[in-house]
Amino acid sequence: MLTPLAEISEPEFCALVHEAQKGNDQAIVTLLKLFEPTIEKLSWFIRMPQEDSKQCMRLGLLQMIQGNIFQ
Repeated sequence: MLTPLAEISEPEFCALVHEAQKGNDQAIVTLLKLFEPTIEKLSWFIRMPQEDSKQCMRLGLLQMIQGNIFQ
């Protein structure tokens, strides 16, 4: 079974990221939903409470999208 991220084409994904960078809330929510299965899987391998690790990954994703990952 494909994850939602695998079901979206590269041009669609790039357009979504571009819209999210412009502040489109719906694009941001869509990106978070696309990455949620991956975030869920990875959260099991991080040595912290699972919900905390998921929130950290979501925040990191948002920071990468906004381009201020190093701030």
